Amino acid sequence: MVKLNCFKKRPFKKLTSPKAPYQLGHWGEDLSCNYLKKKGFKILNRRFYTRFGEIDIIALKNNSLYFIEVKMRSHNHLAHPLMTITPKKIKRFKKAIQFYLLKHPEIIKEYTIQAVAFSIELKRDGKAHIEWIPFFL
Repeated sequence: MVKLNCFKKRPFKKLTSPKAPYQLGHWGEDLSCNYLKKKGFKILNRRFYTRFGEIDIIALKNNSLYFIEVKMRSHNHLAHPLMTITPKKIKRFKKAIQFYLLKHPEIIKEYTIQAVAFSIELKRDGKAHIEWIPFFL
């Protein structure tokens, strides 16, 4: 398993370049890692890429393995962050989880598998609202 340090403090600055959504997404993943760490989770992997898609965060707590999709939006978006998770995205996410489990067959025997979406909305005052929503696999 890969040990990653995703708890570095990164200041949030106004993102105006074409890379803004990409940078905002990574910042949201950093926020999520910090939140999970404070809640007693162990981060096993970040940005696990497969040909089917990416798993943003893989975390462990109390014999449960969590596969986490992070969706972040700034305050000026009209849509809720989770509205971007389409049935096609869920299908690809499930396939990415299956791929991970095939590479790590020992996990199925030891842990309960959970899929979760994090919705993060960045408010005008700079505070982030984090919502935890379970998926059904």
